[in-house]
Amino acid sequence: GHAGGELASVTIAEAVTKFIRETASDSEKTWPAGLDARLSVLANRLQVAIRAANRTLATKAQTDAALEGSGATLAAALYGDERIAISNVGDCRVYLLRGGRLQQITQDHSVVAEQVAQGLIDSEAARTHPLRHIVTRAVSGQAGMAVDVLELDIKTGDRLVICSDGIHGV
Repeated sequence: GHAGGELASVTIAEAVTKFIRETASDSEKTWPAGLDARLSVLANRLQVAIRAANRTLATKAQTDAALEGSGATLAAALYGDERIAISNVGDCRVYLLRGGRLQQITQDHSVVAEQVAQGLIDSEAARTHPLRHIVTRAVSGQAGMAVDVLELDIKTGDRLVICSDGIHGV
């Protein structure tokens, strides 16, 4: 929905991928942000990669008018040592399929999701609410962007479903 969203999405995906590749074998690398002591190295890599992508977008927007005011939502997962780090910004979702049960494991960052969490509307009303597509977070180059990160132990047979905002309603 943001101006230049398609170009922003490509920029963000490339920047996240680049950072993850650069830090794959170097947990001592001087990263562009301090480590969060509450998170594992795996989760820190994912969170810092998204923050680095946010800075990359901000830098590119200064020289490319097509990126001015652009942004994109994101969901990502990074696997290592029988654990997985999962992150999202915006209304892209991650689901875990375990034992035949599909469970949403990320929280949407949207006006309607916040209204549901506060008990102002129920989940049924949220499905058709006229503001259901208005996000409260995006990777947009703005300083102070919050990135949710969680970690899970992976079990044999587990599957992750990582969805854009356009598919999770199905």
